[in-house]
Amino acid sequence: MSSTVYMGRGSKLQISADGINFLTVAQLQKFAFSGLKTVLVDTTNLRSPGNAKENLPVQVDSGEVTFSGVLNPHDAVALDIPSLQFGLAQISVKIIVPDGTTYSFMGSISEYVPVAVEYSKALTFSGKINISGALTIIPGSTGMTARGFQVPGFQSPGFQSAIG
Repeated sequence: MSSTVYMGRGSKLQISADGINFLTVAQLQKFAFSGLKTVLVDTTNLRSPGNAKENLPVQVDSGEVTFSGVLNPHDAVALDIPSLQFGLAQISVKIIVPDGTTYSFMGSISEYVPVAVEYSKALTFSGKINISGALTIIPGSTGMTARGFQVPGFQSPGFQSAIG
């Protein structure tokens, strides 16, 4: 059986200050999630069995999204990012990959480099969006289903758990 592979070309990072009107961040070369991390509390005590540590999962840290691209100094979205950061704005974010799968979340600009200059290279920009709250994943139209995990509050149509 052959592997299913999608190229990143055509993926979009979109931001919105009002949650309705989304604008695409232009000329991105890459963006990536840092990864969901579970916060654990050590519950090991004098009555714990054996010599193994006991942990209780108490919270999920949704992490952040890093992005970078080729700068167009006249792009309205790139020009608006610093005002969102200085305004301490909570923004709605959508990441749409080529099969139509959409990752959406609330967040804030936690880092922004408006321009990086090198002698013989294109001007670039980069930044980070800190994710606040849960990540929502809506599978695309190519028949992809969520398997092996479930994001809190999300269940896709036809969700099939890979666990028992």
